Formats: sequence, structure tokens, C-alpha cells
Amino acid sequence: MKKEWAEGQTRVIRLPEDDLETMTDYLTFSYSGILPTSNVIEEGRDLANNDWQSLAKLYVLGERILDKCVRNAVVSEILRISETTDEQGLSEFMPAAASNMIFDGTPEPSPIRRMAIDKHVFNGQEHWLELGEDHPALIIGVAQALLVKVRHRQPYEDFRGRQLKAEDYFV
Repeated sequence: MKKEWAEGQTRVIRLPEDDLETMTDYLTFSYSGILPTSNVIEEGRDLANNDWQSLAKLYVLGERILDKCVRNAVVSEILRISETTDEQGLSEFMPAAASNMIFDGTPEPSPIRRMAIDKHVFNGQEHWLELGEDHPALIIGVAQALLVKVRHRQPYEDFRGRQLKAEDYFV
């Protein structure tokens, strides 16, 4: 809110792209450190699409207002949640709608984009990619990463199942 900026003179920042729920999630996190999904796993319920979308919207808001703290917390939360498995041993990851929000709302070199691609390459399962639903940049990124692995002739076992660390994707 520099004095030279209109926001600095009016002391008002307008964020018309963001809905009330996202702003509420942001304020809750800012004051308490609690994300909208913090208790989902502990409550014994699976993440719904709207839970994933809440995280995606929160990250995109953090990107727009340059808040590293919320972006890093969302990355950590996404990886924490995606490490849980169901009774068949399958893990979940962001559905296409949430992933598309992230790819549409962040610039090309964004660490969360790299994390989504790495998660697909290292821990992905066939059902994660729904033809026609996933963002083209995600599909291209996954394909390029896999081609690099093949070109370097790395055995599949060398990268399948690698544990991702949130700190690798912090801003």
C-alpha cells in the first residue's frame, strides 16, 4: 500500500476475482494458521472436490497477493493429504478441476505446477489423468518429464514412488 498507489491513498484493496469463501479461508489461515482442509483426514472423511478447489483457490490468491506463507502451507497440505491411501492402497491427488485452477491461476515457472507434474511422474496412478479434463500444461509437463527419464534410461523403479518434500516447492 505505497502512497503512490491508488490502494495506498484509499487504503482499500479490491479483489473482485476472489469469492467470500476464499477470502474467509485466507483470513482464517492468516490469523490461526488453519487451512480449510486441516482436519479432513483426522475426521476420517475423504477430500471432496470442493476441498481440493478451496486449496487451489487459496494458493492462487496467495500467488496474486505474493503471500509466500499461504502458498507454502497449501503445498505442504496438498502433499500431506496426497500421502494418505485408501483401503486398496491407492492415493488421491488433486482432481482435474482443482489442478486446472492452479494451472490457470499461476505463471509458468510456479513451484506448485512443478510439484503437480512431479507428483504425477513419481507417484501417479493411471486414474489421475482423465482424458480431456486435465490442463494441457500438466499433460505436457508430465510427458516431458517422462521423456527425460526415458532418454537418460533411468529404470522405472528409480523414480516411481519417490517421496516428495514440500520444501522443494516452496516459494
